[in-house]
Amino acid sequence: MAERNAAVADETLLEAILRSATDLAIVATDLDGRVTFWNQGAERVLGWTADEMSGRPVEAMFTPQDRDAGVVAREMEQARLSGWAEDVRWHLRKDGQMFWAQGRLTPLRGPEDALIGYLKILRDRTQARTVAEAREASEAALRLSEARLRLALEAGRMAVWETDGAITTIFPTPEIGRLLGFPPGHLPTTAEIRAVYLPGESERVRAAAFAAMDRKERFLQDEMKIRRVSDGEVRALLLRVEAIYRPDGTPSRLLGVAIDITEQKRAEERQRLLLQEMTHRVKNTLAVVQAMVGLALRRAETLAEAEAALNVRLKALASAHDLLTAGSWEGADLAEVVSRATCAHGSAERFRIEGPPVRLSSDGALALSLALQELATNAVKYGALSTEGGQVQIGWTTAAERLKLVWRERGGPAVAPPEASGFGARLLERVVEHDLGGHILRRWEPGGLICEIDAPLT
Repeated sequence: MAERNAAVADETLLEAILRSATDLAIVATDLDGRVTFWNQGAERVLGWTADEMSGRPVEAMFTPQDRDAGVVAREMEQARLSGWAEDVRWHLRKDGQMFWAQGRLTPLRGPEDALIGYLKILRDRTQARTVAEAREASEAALRLSEARLRLALEAGRMAVWETDGAITTIFPTPEIGRLLGFPPGHLPTTAEIRAVYLPGESERVRAAAFAAMDRKERFLQDEMKIRRVSDGEVRALLLRVEAIYRPDGTPSRLLGVAIDITEQKRAEERQRLLLQEMTHRVKNTLAVVQAMVGLALRRAETLAEAEAALNVRLKALASAHDLLTAGSWEGADLAEVVSRATCAHGSAERFRIEGPPVRLSSDGALALSLALQELATNAVKYGALSTEGGQVQIGWTTAAERLKLVWRERGGPAVAPPEASGFGARLLERVVEHDLGGHILRRWEPGGLICEIDAPLT
């Protein structure tokens, strides 16, 4: 009798403990999955009272998807075979709200170890899941932000760094290694960073920084040159720095970004050289135009005659400029120069052009264009191109860095040396001798004019 009373007391104590565990939903079922026990924790977590769930299928607290998938039966089978079944999944409250729960199902055994049902212990983990998801989302956002920052730094050829107020130790981001030419993944030390500075750069930049901090300047900027480790190439860096000061005004640390501005510096140098070259070209062109105007005014008998003489030659000069502009003023091919200078004075059949490939400088192309224009104009007025069957042969050779071009007329009227040099002849001589730095020889033979131009290939 005493043993029976003790057993009843134990069962009463155990039931009291189970019912008092308000943080845990403790549910017992029979072998068919109908509720036989429902503690206060289950009421608090799931919303149903013990009376509402007594004898009711435990499937009520599972989602429709899990019910259709037979999750309850599978958990019971696993618990029966393995001694327990654990799951973490969505469950349903009485009001239809879903919550995230961690549960463990164990078999209940009676006398002689007979299986009489199952015990489910369930804990609401919704808040923990929410916190974990928020942390994961925050970490993902941070990773994305860092990735975007790395891409921005790489695209801008930039690196971020920090140093103490005394500028003794540099704390760089990994991008500084790429910027300075270190192997991928290598984070250089302060000594390695300073080793790539060109001689004198470290001392100069430090002195400028200390002077700025003495003036209590917040933002500093300077440029420096480094020799990249990977290939030894000298690169230019722009340093932009923010100085952080202590309350007493002494510098605490410097936050900065290093930007590779090598290409910008090269572009600036190209622009400077281009402006110099353009100034040179404009001066040369104006000198040519000035000479043309002076000769026209001196040789022409009327202003109309001077205007006509200038117009045709200015057109030739403009055509040569178009040719050079198409080639970015890096010179022109001699065959193209000859073709352009002659195309306006007759069909291609009237010109025979022969010679090896020759690249002329921009000044040489301009001068030779004007010389050929004068020869063609003279041929149209007095020489081979003034008759229907006349032709002009233009050929050239090169040797010892010199160009020899021969203009030979055939099939035209008989020619003779002019009694006096006209505007065109004087301009031709000036262009060849002054602008090309060469020599010109003209011979008026019975078959037509032969003009030889000999000039340096520069």
